[in-house]
Amino acid sequence: SKATIGFIADRGPWKVRSHSSLSRLARVVGPEVLTYRVITIARNPWDRAVSEFYWLSRYRGLKDRSFPEQKSEFLTYLKNASRVRPVRSFLGWIEGAPRTSMLDQSYLYTINGVFRADNIIYFENIAASLEQVGKEIGIDLHLPEERSKGGTRPTHSRDWRSIYDDEGRHIVRI
Repeated sequence: SKATIGFIADRGPWKVRSHSSLSRLARVVGPEVLTYRVITIARNPWDRAVSEFYWLSRYRGLKDRSFPEQKSEFLTYLKNASRVRPVRSFLGWIEGAPRTSMLDQSYLYTINGVFRADNIIYFENIAASLEQVGKEIGIDLHLPEERSKGGTRPTHSRDWRSIYDDEGRHIVRI
């Protein structure tokens, strides 16, 4: 249960946070957690990059700037996020979840490169995916009515394709 994992996850120098990897969870809670059913959420990487960009820029007034300025800053963000800094790389190696790019999210549900998720909830179809996983595990799963992080992205970015140019598409594709 979430409460049990939350209690156990606060022991020692390692902590489980909201975006912790499965390998970190196994390190903190213990390898027995790997016998549990693993359910993860996956998101279209191009939309996720746009969302993360606006989330990280939320206090800079970026969403009120001109669209060409936003596109230019987005490309800069992609170039920076497509690399992993040495400290992050080292920490990823220690956790058993090395990353080649900050845009790569596969480290969350793999251990030493092995895919470990039993179910994937797809963000773009989250309500139906939650319902399907709920049926499989015998729990009624549904989304709450309120949205978290709403209002962070400008309306025009809902069509995430509009902010990409060829170079940006290439960076995320890799």
